[in-house]
Amino acid sequence: MLKKNYLHKIYVFVKSFFFGYLFKDIKSIFLYLIKTLNVVELNNTNFFLPKKVKKFSVVRSPTTSKSSKEQFEFKFFKACLIFTFSNYINFLMFKTNILRLNLKHSYFKFSATFN
Repeated sequence: MLKKNYLHKIYVFVKSFFFGYLFKDIKSIFLYLIKTLNVVELNNTNFFLPKKVKKFSVVRSPTTSKSSKEQFEFKFFKACLIFTFSNYINFLMFKTNILRLNLKHSYFKFSATFN
């Protein structure tokens, strides 16, 4: 009887206001992964998602004219990291340790799938 080889995937979405900080936090995720799991070979995929720009305007003076407005914008840079594990123990270790990771300049969410 053939034994099935299951692959466990974790999707990590990282979001930041500044691209340099996003890149630095992605690097810290990889370094943390190598330290905790002692894994040199990683089967992963990472790609950057399109940036989102949120623009809004505020009236400069509330009493005079509405035609004088100040414009602002927020830029959100996003990346998706996909980690694939064939070993269930490494999968669980990474899943529990990623929650302890403290990113300085960005925040993340993750989801896990089983194939």
